Amino acid sequence: MKKCSCQNDFEITEEDRKFYQKINVPEPTLCPDCRQQRRMAFRNERSLYRRSCDLCDRSIIATFDADSPLTVYCPECWWSDKWEPKDYAQEFDFSRSFFEQFQELLGKVPKSGVLQVNNENCEYNSLLAFSKNTYMSPGSYLMENCYYSRKSQKCKDCVNSNVLNKCELVANSTNCDGCYSSSNLINCRNCSFSTYLRDCSSLQNCFLCSGLKNQQYCFKNKQYSKEDYEKILAEYKNKDQNEIDREFQEFNKSIPKKAQIQLNCENSTGDYLYNCKNAIECSDCFDTEDSKYLVECAGVKDSMDLTIHDKEIELCYEMSTGGEKNYNSKFSYCVVASPNSDYLYSCFYLSDSFGCDGFHARAKNCILNKQYSKEEYEQLKEKS
Repeated sequence: MKKCSCQNDFEITEEDRKFYQKINVPEPTLCPDCRQQRRMAFRNERSLYRRSCDLCDRSIIATFDADSPLTVYCPECWWSDKWEPKDYAQEFDFSRSFFEQFQELLGKVPKSGVLQVNNENCEYNSLLAFSKNTYMSPGSYLMENCYYSRKSQKCKDCVNSNVLNKCELVANSTNCDGCYSSSNLINCRNCSFSTYLRDCSSLQNCFLCSGLKNQQYCFKNKQYSKEDYEKILAEYKNKDQNEIDREFQEFNKSIPKKAQIQLNCENSTGDYLYNCKNAIECSDCFDTEDSKYLVECAGVKDSMDLTIHDKEIELCYEMSTGGEKNYNSKFSYCVVASPNSDYLYSCFYLSDSFGCDGFHARAKNCILNKQYSKEEYEQLKEKS
């Protein structure tokens, strides 16, 4: 057992040690919870500010306020060829620590005010992609006409919700898939025209139910005729919302719950897991195999300590935000398609590199944003 700086004990198993040796990193000194907090400290989902772009000078929404010492560009300028990250390159100084030099680089390279890709009328968002007319919905993609939703995808006309997939006209809900015209749902699949459900699937026209499947016109898990069900709805129409909330919570307590919410999983521990194998102490993960300490990840294999990182990920460690085709990447934030790289910040399509920031076009063999030949890079990385 080891003791974290938070004074909690944590275990490093033999399997953990094998993984650390395989990717050539030292054993962690912080417990899993503190490591998770450290990764999330880099991710600002909801604090947005009005300021000016430091390149085109137009007014923008950004995750950095106007008093920030950082150079901040609007997304259009940041993704453009109007600036070059290699212009901020630093020579590696062996008389100083790498982290001191990396911190200097992070302070110089321009940052994108918000991280967005291919959106329309979605100014008030960060970490959003391929969406339209969407507001304050971080970590989402393929959204349309959605508001105050988080970590959701392929949804339309949804509001005040968290972790939705392929939903439409859904409000005040969390962890739902394929639901329609419903509200106040928790962990529901393929439910429609319903309100106040928990752990339900394939329900239609149901109210205040928990743990039901393949039913319609149910109230508190009891079947009614259509006419009687509508009378019950009419009785509740003018009830105080807080009173209904309390009633649902009390009823829900009476229904047995699964210890862990998992579907199609093998040898896995954690909540809200789908199609996982050997996923240990993970939560909100999909299509994950041989991994540990993951939160809100998908398409991950043989990795540890990842937060909100997904799509074709393998042999990665201590990564937060982003993903897609990352292999053997470590200690990085918001990195996409950047294999065999460590200590990157907001880098896209940068392979075989170390300690870089702001690359938004294909490059490789860079250290502190300076370009090297393959031979020079390998020699310098080995020495550093």
